[in-house]
Formats: sequence, structure tokens, C-alpha cells
Amino acid sequence: MKSFSYMLAKCKEDTDKIEKSMESVVLHQFGDHVKCGEWCNMKKNPTAKHKNLLWEADLQNEKLKTDLLTLFRDLDASKLSGLDSSNWNESFNNTLRSKAPKDKHYNESGSLAHRLSAAVCQKNEGYSYVAKVHEKLGLSPGTATTSLASISDRDVHRKREVSKTKEFKLQRQKLKSERSGETRSQEVREGDSYSSNLLGDT
Repeated sequence: MKSFSYMLAKCKEDTDKIEKSMESVVLHQFGDHVKCGEWCNMKKNPTAKHKNLLWEADLQNEKLKTDLLTLFRDLDASKLSGLDSSNWNESFNNTLRSKAPKDKHYNESGSLAHRLSAAVCQKNEGYSYVAKVHEKLGLSPGTATTSLASISDRDVHRKREVSKTKEFKLQRQKLKSERSGETRSQEVREGDSYSSNLLGDT
């Protein structure tokens, strides 16, 4: 749930605050915002809709609410308080996939270790790691290599800064909402086109 992530981000390293907010995260999904913290936009704007729920509507199933409350009350707030964003891990995985694509079999190749090392160097040093490796080996880094690495590093930095802006995040939410709306309208018009045992049911 998105609200769970927002709550953890707002209450980072505050165990007591997280423990008090556990119940409100579940109730938030069911339209009850009385106990919500500052992470809840619906408390300030009652007409706002859920961006991560089907039809953007509140959940209604009481049994589901009871089960979720039981689950969240059993979570250890002290462990959750130290959690951080997984964006860095996902970013490294993307870098790793660019060096050793999954559709290629490198497990038995001698180049796998070098590919993994290249991914780690790029993550830690940026694209300039190639020139640094050349210098370490006593080779000329090359003007073109150095120039391209500098351009690539600046581009990565620019994208990283843009992705932190409120405008970028709002635009991303808007596009996601539009895609979800288009998918739902197509499902209504065309019915199910892909699911398990689809032919058997018809």
C-alpha cells in the first residue's frame, strides 16, 4: 500500500509514531481518516481519491479490514523505523541488467565477474570508471571516452534531480492514473482477454 510507504517515510526512525500510525494506515484504505497523520492528503482534502485502489474508491470488506488490522498490529515498529527506500537497490539492479542481461547466459562465462565488477564501479564511481581503469592499467583513457563519461554522468545527475521534484512526481501519478483508467475502460468494453483458465470458463 502506498500509504504505508508514505507513513514510514514521514515517521522514519520514530518507533512510537510508527506504532501509533499502524492502525490508521489500514483504516485509511476504508475511508476512515480520523487517526491519519500528516502523510494523509485526504484528511486535508476530503474529495481526494485513492490513487492505488481499484476505481479509486474506499475498500468495503469488513473481514478484510479485520484481517489487515490484525496483521499490521503484529508488525515490529522498531524494525520498520530503520527501513529506507529500495530505489538504490532497484537502480543497481538496472545497472546490473545492462551489463549482464537476463536473456543472455553468462553464468558459465568467465566474463560474468568482470560484468558484475563493471556494474559496481559504475554505481559507485559513475561512467568515469572506464577512464580510471585505463589509467590504473597504464593505458590512455582517451579523449572520447572521458568526454562521453562526463556527459553521461551529468545526464544521470540531471535526471536524478528532476525525479525528486514535486512536479515530476505529480506528472508520474497523473500518467499512471490515465493508464489505469484506460485499462479499466477497455476491460469494461471488451471483457477479460487474459486470465488463467480463460478458455475453460467460456
